[in-house]
Amino acid sequence: MINRDNDGIPSYLDPEEETEIVVMQMVTPNGDGKNEFLWIENVDKALNNKLQIFNRWGIAVYDGEDYNNQNNVFDGRSKGKTYYSWARLFTCRRVLLYL
Repeated sequence: MINRDNDGIPSYLDPEEETEIVVMQMVTPNGDGKNEFLWIENVDKALNNKLQIFNRWGIAVYDGEDYNNQNNVFDGRSKGKTYYSWARLFTCRRVLLYL
């Protein structure tokens, strides 16, 4: 359990500790090795996270837990479509971001 300020509250649950979560909004799954999946900076700080991504009609195109930028990623594709409109990332206690 990570507790950066040593106050007894795990960092991912501590409202006084802010870790900026940055989502790179470019996904180009074309095999060139660049932007092949949705990269979320500091997602490792959001323990027990859940990521939901929706298209412009509000239909979920990705819904997964423990997103990690390694082997659990969104590669921009869902049933042959390669775009998304908005996403939300949250932990067991709070929503971390909306795009």
